[in-house]
Amino acid sequence: DPYAVFVATGSTPVTPSIQGIDARNVMKVLDHYFALDKVGKKVVIIGGGQAGCEAGLHLRKLGHEVTVIEMGPKLAPDANYRHWTGIMDFLDTQKVETYVNTKCTEITETGVKAVDKGGKELFFEADTVLYAVGMRSNPTMHKELYPLATFVYEIGDCAKPAMVKQAIYNGYFTAMNLE
Repeated sequence: DPYAVFVATGSTPVTPSIQGIDARNVMKVLDHYFALDKVGKKVVIIGGGQAGCEAGLHLRKLGHEVTVIEMGPKLAPDANYRHWTGIMDFLDTQKVETYVNTKCTEITETGVKAVDKGGKELFFEADTVLYAVGMRSNPTMHKELYPLATFVYEIGDCAKPAMVKQAIYNGYFTAMNLE
């Protein structure tokens, strides 16, 4: 007979609609941390948000050649300013190749085809392609839980994908506001 239930079912990675996304040399950015032995020497990361940039730095420090492709005009726009300046500095000093305003059009067995803002076609050689194009909320259970408690709250990534800090604040303040 709970008074309140917090639903924190998290989020799932968005899979972009790109030809070749299901190829054997492609994986979600988060999966590479658990499969480093499957990551080749040359890596292209599709998505230059904080997750993509940090994965690129991680792999570069392990000796991989890394290229990060971002469709928007700025790398890691989701990082707070202090963290962003550090990421940009490390991307430069670690010699991670980065491209902004560049859209991936196809993934092949040998790399990634893309087009830049001016319409120029580009090709980036890759043994492994990672994608980090965002997360989608996973609010799968909350409706079934309504009859079980007076209050049912979706918190964290279940409500809206965000950084860990925001998820912790969301859970904390939701709990503090219980009557």
